[in-house]
Amino acid sequence: MNEYLKNIKYRTLLNSDLIDSIGNSLYDIVFVIYASTVPNKSLAVSLASMATIVPALLSVIIGVWADRASKKINYMILTRLSQALLFMALAFLIGLNKSFGLFLVLLLINIISDILGNFGNGLSLPLLQHSVAEKDLNSAMGLYTASNTTIQVVFQAIGATLIVGFNYNYPLFGLINAVTFGLAGLIIFAHRQQLQVAESQIKILNNDNTGSNSSLRNSFNLLTRKKRLLIIIILAVCINFLGAAMIPLINVSLLKYKALYFLNYGYTVAGINILFSVGTILGALFVNDFFKKSSIESLLSYCSLSLLLLAIVLIRHTSFWLLAIIILITGYLAGKINPRLSALIMTIVPDTQLASTNGLFQMLVLIGAPIGQVLFLGIANGFSPLYSWILFSILAVVLVIITSFFKVKLKRSISLSVDE
Repeated sequence: MNEYLKNIKYRTLLNSDLIDSIGNSLYDIVFVIYASTVPNKSLAVSLASMATIVPALLSVIIGVWADRASKKINYMILTRLSQALLFMALAFLIGLNKSFGLFLVLLLINIISDILGNFGNGLSLPLLQHSVAEKDLNSAMGLYTASNTTIQVVFQAIGATLIVGFNYNYPLFGLINAVTFGLAGLIIFAHRQQLQVAESQIKILNNDNTGSNSSLRNSFNLLTRKKRLLIIIILAVCINFLGAAMIPLINVSLLKYKALYFLNYGYTVAGINILFSVGTILGALFVNDFFKKSSIESLLSYCSLSLLLLAIVLIRHTSFWLLAIIILITGYLAGKINPRLSALIMTIVPDTQLASTNGLFQMLVLIGAPIGQVLFLGIANGFSPLYSWILFSILAVVLVIITSFFKVKLKRSISLSVDE
């Protein structure tokens, strides 16, 4: 919080990101609710829930573009304004008669907007790195994560409530999202002079490292020669194979498991997302807790165990509150892992390769995600969600064994350290 109050560059980047998150949080939950009302609603909800995975898989390419962009501030502003225009178009289209074809067009707009958003985030990473001292990165990234997830909690709840209160006025939410993107761009524009100090430092380093700054080979070598980081990537791929399918599979399952409803489908979907977000906030904010001395590898192992417990609860599908507790615990562990990973990357990676290396890291971590989503959602849509959760639980047991093995192996090999 001290960094936020005293550092105008950090405050500008965080404020812009928070305003951007307001619209996204409102729209994301509303779009899933919208998907549940179109023809082929089970497939539509699955696609809406999976939409974020496509931009994530393209993150390495997006990161290279972001690293090569010399005028990062100008592109950040242009990116937000482009997103605003896209959602103005979406606000018009979503008001037309519902059809599965129209839903696919809206989904494409959402994916393009997310790709632009990832590009903007890649542009901001080096600016953030030059705006915060290395010793303050852990706390700064913790506040970044906690603030964004707080926004998600508050505005997902508001979105689920307002869409009912406004009689499912989907175009209104498209316009709100367009406004928030525009405001996010204006915040960067208003403080562009302060941010140009950080940008000028990046340009000097780029000039000193011409020809190698955005090399994917260099980024790959940087990640793989850090042995601890390589093991973390392997563990994270395993976690994401199941974890990325968790919320989409719950969304589809809720269409049939009405015993798990909290008032109605919309409130239940929002509640699950909110609880996960609350857990993430608490995990990021409570530094001195039971997991204070736990390594990232240990946290990944605990997370795999929570996924197993989640599958068991969904197989029985009798208690919303038990499901809520497991979701909260899983979110809490995610809140511990994400800031540590972000700080680790920003500490060991040069700023001239930060966006591309971070993008490559994200892509490698997410390799298993689309496979897991296609597998589990395919079974849920083709047969039954119950069969998906049975397979999920079996693979979760295997995942617990794998992550525990790597955790023990790492403890026995003290040389496997990020400081090698």
